[in-house]
Amino acid sequence: MNLETKNQKVLRCRDGGGIGSIAIHPTYNFIAIGEKGESYPNIYIYDYPELDLYRILRKGTEKSYSHIIFSMDGT
Repeated sequence: MNLETKNQKVLRCRDGGGIGSIAIHPTYNFIAIGEKGESYPNIYIYDYPELDLYRILRKGTEKSYSHIIFSMDGT
């Protein structure tokens, strides 16, 4: 939600199981969302503040992401 304009943008889960974890890039340029699901959920990386899908990381787990994090230097 933009606190100045009161405009909201909602990101819905893509794999159907909900969201397991969220991480913010150290430069605040990206948001990563690790999802939950029955079969190999993905991590979706969005650019910020536009919230356009930037990358999809596939097959990193079988059921759910409970914690994800960017490295401290952003790599």
